[in-house]
Amino acid sequence: GGYSLHIESFRDQLPAALDLAAEMLTSPSFPEKELELIKQEQLAALEQQLQDPQAVAWVVLSQLANPWPKTDPRYPM
Repeated sequence: GGYSLHIESFRDQLPAALDLAAEMLTSPSFPEKELELIKQEQLAALEQQLQDPQAVAWVVLSQLANPWPKTDPRYPM
């Protein structure tokens, strides 16, 4: 993963904006309750994909088109 940051600021406020951006990237504050909610939403979405015939067919097609062993990082899961 990576990050992309876009900052627009007046010249005299740029140092403060950069300090704020650095603080946000190095010590983010995300409430544990909100993080747990997002985790549950993501798990529910993944479980729903297991029941979706189109999603299952896409995975099988990807596995057939890319015959990498399961131990290979390129293997489509």
